[in-house]
Amino acid sequence: MEIDNTIVVERDYGAVREAFLAEVENDKIREMIASLDDLPYYYPQLFPRTSGWGAKGEIKRRIKLLKTIEPTVKNLLLPGEEVRFVTTGIFSSFLEQYFLGLIAYLINRTVFVFTNYRIVMMNSNSRHVPLQMKWHIPYDQIVKFKAGGFISASTVFRLKDKKKYVFAKMPKADRKLLRQFVKDMMERANTEDFHLPHFQGRDNLCPNCLQPVPPRTYDCEKCSEEFIKPSKPALMSLCLPCLGDFYLGHRLIGILELVTYIGVGVVLFATWQEEGVDALPFILVVLAAAHGFDALMTYHIAKKGLISTRKAWRSH
Repeated sequence: MEIDNTIVVERDYGAVREAFLAEVENDKIREMIASLDDLPYYYPQLFPRTSGWGAKGEIKRRIKLLKTIEPTVKNLLLPGEEVRFVTTGIFSSFLEQYFLGLIAYLINRTVFVFTNYRIVMMNSNSRHVPLQMKWHIPYDQIVKFKAGGFISASTVFRLKDKKKYVFAKMPKADRKLLRQFVKDMMERANTEDFHLPHFQGRDNLCPNCLQPVPPRTYDCEKCSEEFIKPSKPALMSLCLPCLGDFYLGHRLIGILELVTYIGVGVVLFATWQEEGVDALPFILVVLAAAHGFDALMTYHIAKKGLISTRKAWRSH
């Protein structure tokens, strides 16, 4: 089946859907695909294989993901924009993994929506439900895209603003399909001189209206949504470790930090009981380190994207 990789398209998606379903031989696969909402999905690329070994499992996985993100996708798409592919991954940073450990895994789950205009990335929970932080990368802002190989299974985006984003845990079958697709879309964007308005290589998206927001901006010009400034939760964590993370809505992270802080407090109290005033310098240094590190970590997490002030203290 020939794939249309042009940027701006006009299709009768009902006709596309019916034509695609007519070619699907497996009744169960046809029923699964037909259960999706009536959105501008380009089925030949969403489901490139409808038969053969492993095809049913891949389709089931993508449909489950699509059904989870459809409420967001409905509000996300621009005029003439269509969904070409979806997948998942985890943002990978050596420094985050070294300093944050398990927390890095919890905060970096990502859902990808590849359209004919751009790549949308959405922070998500373990069930792939989109959370507040969202971003997009227009295809013309990508300098190099790499989707795994014999040595590394990482997916890498190198952008025109010199920034690099690395993701792990993207399914192997999806990485294989995306290598050529993203390359083609990069070439098409330049050939057809198609440029989405943007502020940097990867823009933050407003969690309310899903429009790009300039860097270091904490209110949306389009919908007037206000966002949490990273300094506020950082100061809260400086006063009491874990407090800033609860404010950001990261309850599991807050609980983990609270339990750790209580454990440290018990050890310090025992030290005080045993050594008295002589232990005071050591106790103060440990407390300063604990409060300072948590404040820096909370600030780093809050800077990763935009969270509405309306969602403060609420799990999202």
